[in-house]
Formats: sequence, structure tokens, C-alpha cells
Amino acid sequence: MVLTAGTPTEATQEITFNMIAPLDEDILLVRRCSDGDSSAFEKLYQKYMRLVYSVVYRMVPGEEAHDLTQEVFIRAFKNIRSFRGDSSFRAWLLRIAHNLCCNRLRDMKRERTDSLEEMAERENGGYEPVSDEDLQAHVEREELQRKVREVLARLPEDYRTMLVLRDFEQLSYEEISHITGLTIANVKSRLHRARLAFKRLFEPYYRTYWQGVGE
Repeated sequence: MVLTAGTPTEATQEITFNMIAPLDEDILLVRRCSDGDSSAFEKLYQKYMRLVYSVVYRMVPGEEAHDLTQEVFIRAFKNIRSFRGDSSFRAWLLRIAHNLCCNRLRDMKRERTDSLEEMAERENGGYEPVSDEDLQAHVEREELQRKVREVLARLPEDYRTMLVLRDFEQLSYEEISHITGLTIANVKSRLHRARLAFKRLFEPYYRTYWQGVGE
């Protein structure tokens, strides 16, 4: 910060200007994208694609997660000029993902004939090869992850949202508040209830899993 000669108003203006924190990378990329620079949005896509997919997949498991992830970025690109910076770009992007997932889950309740259990067992991607000595551990880990997804699929969508955003993706309460439109107090309260519900449903699987591992 540099003080300069001049009237008190002029000096104050320069002090204020120099105290402003530089814009973060996301804001700069959004501005470039708004000005028509498609390469800027590509950088945002590469930065957040894995995070968005991880959230979407835990909310709507199965093959649809890929398509929904792409739809999130398509909508973000089309509406990039509506981003005002009142939250982080990450929170703005995940709010789009959250809304899309909730809409799709409601549609699936009307459309699907499969049970929730069958839906939760659908797998994405290919099989990751492992060595023979690690095969048993790999199978056990995959089974445990499948059970986690199965339990998540059985929870109400608002509970699922809380667990995915906070416990899986480690988002702040402020970001979750912006994404869901809930107050921070309501976020904490709903998260507490979601954790209790998850524990109640997952505990039988957990006991069975560790009994099997110990045999």
C-alpha cells in the first residue's frame, strides 16, 4: 500500500484501492468466459469436473451420472453471465448440480420400475485391474463402497445432499447453505439427522463386513 499526496479523499481512495484483494483465478476465468473466451471455460471444466462428477454420482448413481455431469457444465456455460460472485464459483456450480440431481431423482421416482436396491447396484466405468495378492482387499473395498452407495440411495434426497456435500466432499457450511438455500443452522441440524439416519441403516452392513474380514 502506498500513500500519496493530495486531498484526504484522494488519499483514502488510493488506500482503499490498494487494500482490495486480487481477484481469484475462478473469477478471472469467469470474466474471460463471459467475454467469449471458450478456453477459459475449458480450464474451469478441467478444474471442477471430478468434483462435480463425484457429487452427482453419489446423488444419482449409475450411468446417468455421466450425462448429468455434462449437463451441469452445459448449463453453467450458458448461464455464466448470471454468476455475480456473491459466492464462490465452486458453490455456484454445485448448486446447479444439486438442482439437476434433485429434479432427476424426482423424475426417476415417477419413471422407474427398478427398485432402489437395483438402482444402487449399477456400476460405472471399467474394472480396475489389481494384483492377485491385493484381489481380496480390492473386492472387500468395492463391496463396502457399494453398500455405502446403497445406503445413500435409500436416504431422502435432502439427507443424501447433506452427507455428500459435507462428509464426502468436505464443503463448508457456508457453501452448503448457498447450494441448498438453507440457513447454516438448518444445514447443521439436517446434517446431524442425516448422519443418524445413515448410521442406523449402515450399521448392519458394517457389522457384517467386519465379521467377514475377521474370519
